[in-house]
Amino acid sequence: MESVQDRLLRYLNDAWAFEKSLIPALETNANKANDPTAKALYQEHASVTHQQEELLEARIRALGGELNRAKSFMDQMANTLSGFMNIFHDEYDQTTQDLIKSYAIEHFEMGMYQSLESFATAIGDTETAQLARSIFEQEKETAERVWSQIGPAAARALQATG
Repeated sequence: MESVQDRLLRYLNDAWAFEKSLIPALETNANKANDPTAKALYQEHASVTHQQEELLEARIRALGGELNRAKSFMDQMANTLSGFMNIFHDEYDQTTQDLIKSYAIEHFEMGMYQSLESFATAIGDTETAQLARSIFEQEKETAERVWSQIGPAAARALQATG
């Protein structure tokens, strides 16, 4: 049976691995974005995600845990396979699709951090709860910023039709 501490560390490791796996995808999206606003959004998001990854790693270590690097590798592979979905889209559709996926991922992360915050609060770990709440707010802000770019990106696809 898993202890409360082990479960907390698993939740933190899940979040750490997910954030770590997002960084290469965000950098790739920034490099291929056909719009300067989307490019800047992805670059900033990669930087924030890297900071989140480091904060989660520090919290795992502070609690005496170890990083689950195998999980991180599996998440990175999933992100790579997801990129193949764009292979037959032009650059305009790719940017729009990447923004849509980013918006969905932000909401997944919001759920992940809400769960972590609730669990940490329930066991009296205010430091982890505060970290989860802080990251949740960053994810929420990013989701709003991504949302604002989906419509304009889709409209730019008109350029591809001529």
